[in-house]
Amino acid sequence: MERDGAERDAGEGDERVQLALAELRQRRTRTRAGERPAEAEQQAADGDTMWFGAELPDSKGGMDLYERRREGDGWGEPINLGDVNGEGDEGFPWVSPDGDEMYFHRNSASGGTGPAIWRSRRDGGGGFGVAEEIVYNFAGEANIDADGNLIFVHHYMTPPEDGPIAIREADLMIARRR
Repeated sequence: MERDGAERDAGEGDERVQLALAELRQRRTRTRAGERPAEAEQQAADGDTMWFGAELPDSKGGMDLYERRREGDGWGEPINLGDVNGEGDEGFPWVSPDGDEMYFHRNSASGGTGPAIWRSRRDGGGGFGVAEEIVYNFAGEANIDADGNLIFVHHYMTPPEDGPIAIREADLMIARRR
């Protein structure tokens, strides 16, 4: 889906992610595919809700985080997550197993270089509140396991002699919840 609401097929001149939901029934996997709500990475689905990053008409600036809820055999319209989003790009959302926390990446606001991991907690109204930066300096793609441990990728990047910053290495890190 484009900023103006127009839909476009994957592969038309840019990279797109196609969202799918696989259901396990009687030991067989059944896949529903074809919904393309955004030009961003989708990370979490609880069966009735999915969260993703996209640049849509109501975005605060760049890509924002959105939620879509199941409606019958399809998905409802994207709902902007409001105060979770900032002026920059948000992406790679991951919601904790209990649904109370959302982790995602956005550029650091605390002086770190590159992407950082941010956390938003449910507010009193059931939505997600203003996010706080919890890991900075080239950290991203956060996931939370069933024990509440934060699993993320730390990118080691170096400036090349010519051109943009280059990823030299990526390490999987685990921050254990105490």
